[in-house]
Amino acid sequence: MRNYAIAMGIRTLAFVLAFVLDGWIRWVLVAMAALLPEIAVIGANAANQKRKVVRGRQTPSDARRQLHGPGPR
Repeated sequence: MRNYAIAMGIRTLAFVLAFVLDGWIRWVLVAMAALLPEIAVIGANAANQKRKVVRGRQTPSDARRQLHGPGPR
């Protein structure tokens, strides 16, 4: 989430500088401001996927079974 907020801050700065500056740098800043949200969302989703892999996909009942062994039959 922090990386996404930083990316959106850079995007805002790029928009402001695009109004102030002139020439080819203006168009680079406009392109950056247009593409940065897509890159930030992809990065945030990739970070979420990594977290799921690290944590694993255990349901609470699976964790209880590991702690207490198999239930009564």
